[in-house]
Amino acid sequence: MAGDGDATEKLFELANAAAVRYAVCGGRSVVIRQDPSNTATGGCIWETSYLLAEWAQRELAPRLELSRAGRAPPLRCLEMGAGCGLLGVALAHAGCKVLLTECEESMPNLEANVAANAPAPSPRGGQCAAARLGWGNEADAAAAVSQHGPFDVVLGTDVVFRSALVEPLLRTLWRCCSAADTTCWLCCQVRCPDAHKVLVAIAPAFFARVVWREWDGFSFAEETDAFLLELREPRAAGDLAAGLAAAQEASAAPPPAAAATAAAASGAGCEQQ
Repeated sequence: MAGDGDATEKLFELANAAAVRYAVCGGRSVVIRQDPSNTATGGCIWETSYLLAEWAQRELAPRLELSRAGRAPPLRCLEMGAGCGLLGVALAHAGCKVLLTECEESMPNLEANVAANAPAPSPRGGQCAAARLGWGNEADAAAAVSQHGPFDVVLGTDVVFRSALVEPLLRTLWRCCSAADTTCWLCCQVRCPDAHKVLVAIAPAFFARVVWREWDGFSFAEETDAFLLELREPRAAGDLAAGLAAAQEASAAPPPAAAATAAAASGAGCEQQ
């Protein structure tokens, strides 16, 4: 959707549709059903799901070509807060092995979409499965890693919307980045300024590298005011408590107004790329 000047209007219309047909790799299309009866956040396809689906496939293209040619194993991906499943299903059709996860309330529709749109079995093709993963639930995270990991990529779209959920989200992301070279991408809109502030403050306590990525030509991202955060190099378990306490203490003391404005704009403790 890069370059579509009215993309946000189109996506607003799609959010009210019963189902969305989406083109995936190989000239095929999938049909992702939405669930208006879902009172959680997983009942519709958010704009950021479309955006990260396109951006991630472009970003991962060289590695995906190697795996499709049999010169590298398929990428293992975990999607947190998968909602209706569009992002994870698209990556599966691109050749990844994807575990799509959600809370209990959103699982029936997610499981149905995964079952209906999974790629055809192929030695070098992608795969997708769905599982419950509650943020902050150690048992769920351990099961995801042991049964489907280690993960090369962990993704989430519009998962930052409530302050109280940011630390459980980051803790679960950290737990699921079990390999030292796992990359995590969060594509979100600032739906809750307080939650965004918490994310900026404490993400560096969980990951040594916190990078605000550029969209590189995706004008659709500018239309939606979406940001892309890359998290890498998970901290050692022994460093988490002290780092988190320091980050929380620093964020609790409001800086002068000018400094606060600069910190919010740049992402204190984070890198720009």
